[in-house]
Parts: sequence; structure tokens; C-alpha cells
Amino acid sequence: MNAPNVVSVRCHYCSVFRNPHEVFPIGIGGVVMCLRCREWHDANIDALAKDGAPKGCFECRVTWAELRLRLEAGDNPAELKMFLVPKDGIYQLLCRTCSDAYERKRADLLRGTLYGQRKGV
Repeated sequence: MNAPNVVSVRCHYCSVFRNPHEVFPIGIGGVVMCLRCREWHDANIDALAKDGAPKGCFECRVTWAELRLRLEAGDNPAELKMFLVPKDGIYQLLCRTCSDAYERKRADLLRGTLYGQRKGV
């Protein structure tokens, strides 16, 4: 007896292989997004539009509530910030840690800009 063929598609945003019924195309060119990433994206964009609290960091998935608790436990609550970053073809809200890591990886995009000069890239 042969093993069944399992078909899966990799989400271009979280890199997790998903059932083809759980992803949908973004634009043209074969880029797909899973339902989970779309849910995070939509929730964060809605929060921006309504001037409310975001769901959390798109990269590490830490929620806004978890981030607030971490900062209140020891850090300065005034540092509770999310950063809007155009990443992977969509706008993503990232926590400071993930935003800084992304900026280091993509220094080529920031080099030569005033922001890049301020950040030292």
C-alpha cells in the first residue's frame, strides 16, 4: 500500500507549511498568506485605523498585553511602542526587538537615509 500524497503550501510570511485551503494569494507572482498571518495583519491594521491597541508583534507574536506586562514588570512603561515596518510586501507592526533586528538585516535599505544615519547603519 502506498503512502498518501500530502500537499502543503508554505506561507511567505511565517514560513509554515499549511493546507492549500488555509492560504490565499497576495497580489500576483505566487505569494501566499495563511489565515493566521492574515488575521494578525488585519487586526493590527484595524488597530491603527481606530487608534487602538494592536494585537501584537507580527514577527514574534508577542501580544500587546504580554508586552505591556513585561514593561510594567521592570522596564519603563513609556517605552511601550510598536513600529510600523513595510516588510515582505505588507505593513507589519513589530515590537522594538524585532524591529531592531529587521533594521540590522536590511541596513541596505536604510543606508543613505537620514533615519539610517541616526541609527548608525
